Amino acid sequence: MGSSAYFLGYEELVGLTVLKMLRLTIEKGNNLSSSFAYISYAMFLSVGFNDLKGAYKFGRLAIETDQNIEELEFKCKVKFLYALLIHYWNHHHREITEICRT
Repeated sequence: MGSSAYFLGYEELVGLTVLKMLRLTIEKGNNLSSSFAYISYAMFLSVGFNDLKGAYKFGRLAIETDQNIEELEFKCKVKFLYALLIHYWNHHHREITEICRT
């Protein structure tokens, strides 16, 4: 939903969608898409507010939450987004390959 809204020119709807996903995860507890909600919020913090420390914390939370999920679709999306948009601000780029392999 978020990327579709962005490509259609509704940037503010993307932020609302991310916040809604995060709020539902906090209220209902972790589920299959929680790691995606965390990484989406991390990107929101990084790009929208230049909060690299906060983005890194939510990115790590996404990766840690992702460890408990067997669904390959979410694992791939979360690790890809984390490695390319969050991790490299805090670590050397050589570590990105290792994140994507695991």
